[in-house]
Amino acid sequence: MEFKLIFRRYIRFAKWFGLCRPTIQSVDKRGTLKLFLSYLWFLIIHGIIWLSPIKFIIVLFNEGGNSERIIPLLAIITCFLGFAYTSSTVYFALTKHFEDFCKTFDIHQQRFGILKKTSFIKRNDRLIPCFAISTAIFSSVVLTALVLFFKDGMDQVAYPFDFSNFQNMAYTAIMIALNEFVIVNHSYLLEVLFYECSVLFISEFAEQTKNIQCCITNYAKAEVKNYMEFESSIENLRQQYISLIECFDHSNKILCHYLFGSYAVVIPGFCFMLFGFTRDVLTAGETLYISFLSAANLIVIIMFTGMGAILSIKAHEPLDALMKIDLLSVTDKTVHSVNLFVSRLTGPTIGYRVYELFTLDTHTILAVIGTLLTYAVVMLQFSGSSNINNCSLNVTVN
Repeated sequence: MEFKLIFRRYIRFAKWFGLCRPTIQSVDKRGTLKLFLSYLWFLIIHGIIWLSPIKFIIVLFNEGGNSERIIPLLAIITCFLGFAYTSSTVYFALTKHFEDFCKTFDIHQQRFGILKKTSFIKRNDRLIPCFAISTAIFSSVVLTALVLFFKDGMDQVAYPFDFSNFQNMAYTAIMIALNEFVIVNHSYLLEVLFYECSVLFISEFAEQTKNIQCCITNYAKAEVKNYMEFESSIENLRQQYISLIECFDHSNKILCHYLFGSYAVVIPGFCFMLFGFTRDVLTAGETLYISFLSAANLIVIIMFTGMGAILSIKAHEPLDALMKIDLLSVTDKTVHSVNLFVSRLTGPTIGYRVYELFTLDTHTILAVIGTLLTYAVVMLQFSGSSNINNCSLNVTVN
């Protein structure tokens, strides 16, 4: 089975929600019209997504010189900018690289056999429309209800409308619900793609390690050494591993934009949110609204970091097995194959790369946790010193 057919439901749903452009050939009947409609649909969907960051940037300028109100607003702006950036960039990445992604997997499967988790992905993709739409509806209803319930302190969220009459309230509710519905569907689709690719490669790397260990163990235990068979097996496993890395690199071309957008906004958004909390400049509704957005980002980052670290560990596990080979008891060609294998494993770190800035591995876990804790402590200390200064000022005036 072609690998593209495994993602058939996923791509179809992504096209419905403007996350991927349909494949239109120049010889297709009414191809120009279809291409025009596809770009029009892209502008509508992504216009809805980009509406929120643009709106809050306008609100930011309307705040004037009130710095205590500007900082928490930046938390909202960074979150929505991250959503908008990832949706638009992934649209072009999926449209450009998905065909090559599938062809690379087809070549790999023709040479080395069917991947173990293809049936899991195909089965999982059947549930995508149901879960994505139901999750998006639930999230839209909750967020809209939150804004309407705390409407006295949510004028910024409702901009350019207000809560002065029923018509404006209806416009506000529609605007918030529609934006959240599209964003959640896009986020769900991207999270599913990241999860499925991670599960697929974690499984394949683990299987690769198992095969290498079995090959080396059987050779070591054999009373009569079959040098040529062992030489052929090691070289075949090395080529299979290199082919798997090539498949993984193609998946990284699609997901790197999403990873960058998520990591780029989580730390500034978290810091701006803490500033608003510690300075007591937010209303109850704004506090819940910003908490809702920040929590969504943090959950995604936790999943990315954890899955990325596990994948990186599994990808490097064959190294331990290869280091146990007695190079004096094998042929020169086997030594050459082992050296090439070890060279790749000890070379550039294998894992999701975020624009070549960093790679998701075990070090990323410590870096993210350390950065968030550092800024949290700084914000709390800043808040404490500010309160002390205010108290001192009050004593002097009295």
